[in-house]
Amino acid sequence: MLKQGISKIFNRKPVATKSETKNKLDNIDLRKNEFYILLNSLIYAGNLVAKCSKYSEDITVSNDIYTVNAKSLLCILSLDLTKWLTIKIHTDNENIIKKFNIDMMAFRKEDEGIVVQ
Repeated sequence: MLKQGISKIFNRKPVATKSETKNKLDNIDLRKNEFYILLNSLIYAGNLVAKCSKYSEDITVSNDIYTVNAKSLLCILSLDLTKWLTIKIHTDNENIIKKFNIDMMAFRKEDEGIVVQ
């Protein structure tokens, strides 16, 4: 059972290429501070932590039950990476929210402008 869950994490395709991300940027409201993300693998989880660690603001990731610190890899790995997660940056500064949205483009959900394969 555990082996099947891990294989699902490693066998997923990337959410979007860099060119797809840049082309879809115009369709997204960059003022939103909360949106859905998908971490396709442990590498994506590590990349998310690295990007979130650049911010001094609090950033949380949550599933239906738990809310954890997005700057901690151990916390992220405690969540079910096979399902959509909600990420939120806790600030009112529009410049920081816009930068955060751009940094999170590779992880975003389809209905927010990124094609999920």
